[in-house]
Amino acid sequence: DMTSDRMTISGPLCERLDLDQIDGSFSFSKWKDCVHPDDWPRLVDLCRSNFETAPNGEINYRIRDKNQQYIHVRARGGVSEQTPDGQVLTLAGVLSETDEVEHLREQLAVTERARAEAAAAANITAWFHEIATGRLTLEGPLCPAIELAEAFSEGGTRLVLDAEDWRAAIHEDDLHGLLSGLGRLAPDHQEDFEVRIRTRDGDYRWINLRGGVSQVGPDGAPTRLSGFITDITERRVLEKDLALEKARLDSIYQQTPALLHTMDKHGNTL
Repeated sequence: DMTSDRMTISGPLCERLDLDQIDGSFSFSKWKDCVHPDDWPRLVDLCRSNFETAPNGEINYRIRDKNQQYIHVRARGGVSEQTPDGQVLTLAGVLSETDEVEHLREQLAVTERARAEAAAAANITAWFHEIATGRLTLEGPLCPAIELAEAFSEGGTRLVLDAEDWRAAIHEDDLHGLLSGLGRLAPDHQEDFEVRIRTRDGDYRWINLRGGVSQVGPDGAPTRLSGFITDITERRVLEKDLALEKARLDSIYQQTPALLHTMDKHGNTL
């Protein structure tokens, strides 16, 4: 009640709160005292912007319970009564506890941080491909090297690319094989692909892209693919150098008219 500066809460949640209700209501100042001090300034602003100007506003904040612990709650509602000239008289809505939601959100954040730290330590980049849109999302240390750096989100380790953009970044000789391979993926089937991707300096780096189907639709058809990417450029360069060296030795062997032999450090034929 904006006129009397009193609030009323009914229902199971009011039994938990430290509000000292009298005749089912309590003073606005008592409510303020129970709201977490860090949330109060934001709460006042949100009340004005969400409740007094919107028919169905929503506010999340912390309030003290009878055990002197803060719990997370969500208030939903809006203006329930006003004067003909628009002055707000009362606000009404529903108050619900969201501690479990906040707990799950915190657990998810911890899990995501752990996954990100592990991926960074192993120099692994995660990838997610939405089949319907063709959009490809990369998260990890490989992102800063990719040519389309202007598409980065804050932090530079997450890159979201439309189908046309990420396909343009794959070497033209590797693109067809990659697309064909992605089309073969099934819920019980994973594959590895080795392709070249263009970097910001115009060169190509070799990557190993491993993954499978992570989500299917109601009909069982794949809707999302995901997996991990590792940079294998150094390995591919070494393999190329070894192949060239082997070819050089084979060429020498083929062009030598005499029998090849081996000598020790003293010049003796072995």
